[in-house]
Amino acid sequence: MRSDGQKNRDAILFAAAEVFANQGFDVALEVIASKAGVSRMTLYRNFADREELALAIFDRNILELEGLAQRLLDDPGGFFILLDRFNERLTDNIGFGELIGRDPNHQPRLAGIRDRCANALWKLVRPAKDAKLLRADLARADIDLLISVFAAAISSGKTKNERIQRCDRASEIVRDGLRR
Repeated sequence: MRSDGQKNRDAILFAAAEVFANQGFDVALEVIASKAGVSRMTLYRNFADREELALAIFDRNILELEGLAQRLLDDPGGFFILLDRFNERLTDNIGFGELIGRDPNHQPRLAGIRDRCANALWKLVRPAKDAKLLRADLARADIDLLISVFAAAISSGKTKNERIQRCDRASEIVRDGLRR
């Protein structure tokens, strides 16, 4: 990709992340193009539809989480640090919860993103178990369930504050269950 093309793509992703986070998933794509300083045609040249655009943002967030997981491999509290960061990403973006609840055409890609997040968390389970911070019977399938719980918690929150409150409450309940 040429440097100007990469600059446009990055501007679109930055603008879309902010717009989706603040206005939701159904915002007009013209709003995103305008905020990015590009034409609607440029937006569509980079992303076929709003789902592809949102998935690109989520993919970028997962790359960040995977990098953090790698840095926390030897930290017994790393699992909870990464879980908190995951929840921050969820609460920052109302579009994520909206996307999870719809569009079965993109479910395989969403499943891949969820799986990458679960794998990042799973890498941090052993040090937490060894330090007796997590219950001994926690399984990989439980991590998938945790992600679903947090996605469900944020999906009905209309404002960022509501999403944070719901996610915080879910986190409190989950943490109690993980430690027993």
